[in-house]
Amino acid sequence: MVNIHVEVKDDIWIAFKNYVLAKYGKLHGVLGREVSKALEEYLTHSHEETHTSLSNKFSS
Repeated sequence: MVNIHVEVKDDIWIAFKNYVLAKYGKLHGVLGREVSKALEEYLTHSHEETHTSLSNKFSS
């Protein structure tokens, strides 16, 4: 596990925190878990997108 420090646009961070708060009714103890899930989902989706783009590029 690592601690990270990143800059995020205010409106995006507020929307994300509101999402987590609505889902769990709290932030403490779940915010980091949800950030990790969001990053994992992004990487999975990004990998699929990249893989599809590369496959299409080389199969033409």
